Amino acid sequence: MIRKKRGGDKEKKLRKKCLNEQETLSYEQQILDNNRQLSRLRSRNEELEIEVKNLTKKYEQLKEDRSDVVAHLKRDLEGRIEETRELNERLLAMEELRKQEQAEYKKKENAMEQEYRTMENNLSAEVKLAAGKLNALDDWRLARLDLMRKFEIQEEEMAKQEEEHKTTLYEMEKSVIVAKAKMQKKMEERLRQLAQEFKQATNIRIADMMHNTIRRNIALNHELNSMLKVCEDLETKSAECKETDRALRLQCELLEGEAKIAQEDVIRYRRVMHNLAQEHINTIFEYGRIQRENMRLSNYEQIMNEYKAKCTKSEEKVKVLERHLQETKKAREEVLIEERKKCEEFNNLNKILNEAKQCILETLELQEHVCTSDTCISCCADQKQKIIYSLQNILEKHISNVIEDNDSQIVGNLDIMEDKGKGENIADAILNDDLEFWMTRFPAPLKNIPIIHLAIPGSHDTMTYTIDRHNDVGPDEPVFIRTLGRYCSFVAKPIILNWSITQCDDIKQQLNGGIRYLDLRVATKPGTNNIYFLHGLYGAEISKSLLDVADWLSSHTNEIVILDFQHFYAFKEVDHQRLIDKITQIFRRKLCPVSSRFHHITLQWLVLKRYQVFVIYRNIYARNYANLWPSGLWRTVWPNTVRVDELINFLNIELQSRSLDTAFISQCLLTPDTLYVMKHLCGTLQRDLVSRCQKEILSWISQKYPGRGGLNIVIADFVSDNNFLFSKTVIQSNMKLLQLV
Repeated sequence: MIRKKRGGDKEKKLRKKCLNEQETLSYEQQILDNNRQLSRLRSRNEELEIEVKNLTKKYEQLKEDRSDVVAHLKRDLEGRIEETRELNERLLAMEELRKQEQAEYKKKENAMEQEYRTMENNLSAEVKLAAGKLNALDDWRLARLDLMRKFEIQEEEMAKQEEEHKTTLYEMEKSVIVAKAKMQKKMEERLRQLAQEFKQATNIRIADMMHNTIRRNIALNHELNSMLKVCEDLETKSAECKETDRALRLQCELLEGEAKIAQEDVIRYRRVMHNLAQEHINTIFEYGRIQRENMRLSNYEQIMNEYKAKCTKSEEKVKVLERHLQETKKAREEVLIEERKKCEEFNNLNKILNEAKQCILETLELQEHVCTSDTCISCCADQKQKIIYSLQNILEKHISNVIEDNDSQIVGNLDIMEDKGKGENIADAILNDDLEFWMTRFPAPLKNIPIIHLAIPGSHDTMTYTIDRHNDVGPDEPVFIRTLGRYCSFVAKPIILNWSITQCDDIKQQLNGGIRYLDLRVATKPGTNNIYFLHGLYGAEISKSLLDVADWLSSHTNEIVILDFQHFYAFKEVDHQRLIDKITQIFRRKLCPVSSRFHHITLQWLVLKRYQVFVIYRNIYARNYANLWPSGLWRTVWPNTVRVDELINFLNIELQSRSLDTAFISQCLLTPDTLYVMKHLCGTLQRDLVSRCQKEILSWISQKYPGRGGLNIVIADFVSDNNFLFSKTVIQSNMKLLQLV
């Protein structure tokens, strides 16, 4: 019996060994599977940890982006608040100035009305006096004419009397001489008779005869004395007549002197009347000027109303910005909530990872337990299956959360990109549709960039629209062309005109089309002190055009204009002084003072300082004035060619070598020489050259970038072609700077 038991125990042991071997093989297989799953879980755990790190980095990046956005919005809001404050201050100052100017104009108007009334009364009184004096002068003139007529009659009578006196004296003298001769003859005859009678008569009779003859001689002597007295009386009368004649002549001379004095008085009175009439006309002009000033005041009031409307709009924008700020605050709160959620999710992830860790630890413990204990294989398999399901659920939850977060980030990034694109398109539309105010509507970041780093459109030979074929050939042309223009004007001047006109729109149209750089060439004319524009032929006098620019700037307070006086022909020191005085008198406080550096000269700075005009005076006289910019700070180069490829190469080379601290002018134009003009006598600059290079110039501008060392001032011919496409292209290139700001 004992042997049987021992045999049974051995059989049981053998069975157990067989079972243990099979179980160990199965357990080993399960352990291998579990190790593989554990390695996969570990790798997945590492991936999850990497993803958690990436999520934390993205979360921190979102935090930084949020802080940047909030700071940018705060800065923008502060800038807008400062702008509104400045606009309000300027509005108040302008209202005060308007009130003061209105009061001053009212005072001036009342004073001028009083002066006008007093002048009118004085003029009326003086006119009446002058009329009375004129009437008196007419009476005096009539009296003078009567006196002169009487004097002439008297002179005629005096002449007749003188002739009669002469004839009577002659006859009297003749009669006396004849009488004397007769008496002598008679006396001789009588003496002879007496001698004969004396011989014949006695002594007594001779004595009687002698006595009678003596008495007769005495009578004759008395008659002769009376005749002499009559002659003396006639001589005295003739002397008296001569004295009266002399007195009358003196009176005539005095009257003529008085007449001259009266005539001078009349001329003086006429001058006074002319001056009074001129003063009256001046008062009328002054009254018209006052009316224009009143109209300008009304325009200023309209501008003030517009500014008020702009202020209300800006206040509305401030309200909108405040709303945006509130929205950003809400978004910040939402971001904080999301952050809390993320923290909660992070905690959940930690919990999930801890659970996964716990599950892995349980699997390891289970594996150790399986290896050390005799447990049921099915129970172990069920526990393993539960652990695997729990790990799978944890991983599925985590993956779904990650996918949702990534989708939300992608949508947010797309919204931001769309907002940026919309902002740039809005800015582009504003700049292209409103060329008249493109500097005013410039984006705020670009207003703080120095003007030598901005792209500014300009016109070449701006004032050539004023030249005319009837004008003289200018001194900028060679001598033989001036000679042709003088002696063959009907042939030479139309050709010169066709190749000299570079612009067809007036100065205000160019400014309204976005042009802010004006190329000016001036000269003097012999026989006049005026200064004229020219290019081949003389153009208009400069005063009106400069006044038009000043008026345009007064109605466009946030725009600037660059006046480049390139060339001066037939200029002396006096002409330079006259031109500079005229520039300072017209623009006054709008002139920007000279500075050796441009880093602070931005559109924002110019608006704050109220500077609107840069005057470049390319002459040595600019050194003596603080408001005239010298040529060295505004470099310009001239591509003297008629070929488009040479022009593009020249522009590229010069732009690459430009100075970084001064302004630079790119002249995008073709220039005909004398030989080219001789070959194309029937052509024009616009048809033969400008049309050839417009496309290449516009494409060259669109390829270039403004900024430091890039495009600055670009000028061309016929800038108004295609609705000022040149200006739009140059201004549009500034939008490339927004990507760098």
